[in-house]
Amino acid sequence: EKDDTIAVMEKARLYVIRNKEIEEPVVNNGYICSFKNLIVRTVLLDELMKNPDTPHKSFIIDVEIK
Repeated sequence: EKDDTIAVMEKARLYVIRNKEIEEPVVNNGYICSFKNLIVRTVLLDELMKNPDTPHKSFIIDVEIK
């Protein structure tokens, strides 16, 4: 990772800011849990909280950053 890259969620969009420039947003309804090795991992907390005893892998979404 570079120190000049950050991931930010705004409503249903994931923005990646690199070198003070914003890349094209990605539609995503999750919450950021990690940003490592150019992969932003998000989790669909609303879905997870509906069935916390039976979590499904589809509740976790990995977005690869170019």
